[in-house]
Amino acid sequence: MTQVLTITQLGNPILQQKAPEIDNLLDADCQNLSDYLITTVQAAHGVGIAAPQVGRSLRLFIVASHCSTKSTKSLSLVITIAL
Repeated sequence: MTQVLTITQLGNPILQQKAPEIDNLLDADCQNLSDYLITTVQAAHGVGIAAPQVGRSLRLFIVASHCSTKSTKSLSLVITIAL
């Protein structure tokens, strides 16, 4: 089950550190973190979030963009995961 993570506030030292690269994107912890980031950005109605913003010093971020389909006028969420 995915959970909404607490977003780190401005001034937290983790936001000023250079985050290390991820060695293995297929690692279970990395997969879980990706799921948590997606859930968190959706709950915050945001457009993106990075791992350090939830207290994890890793070079990983999620971009969540909304695209509309002209024929149905519906919105869908497109998720991009970047390292």
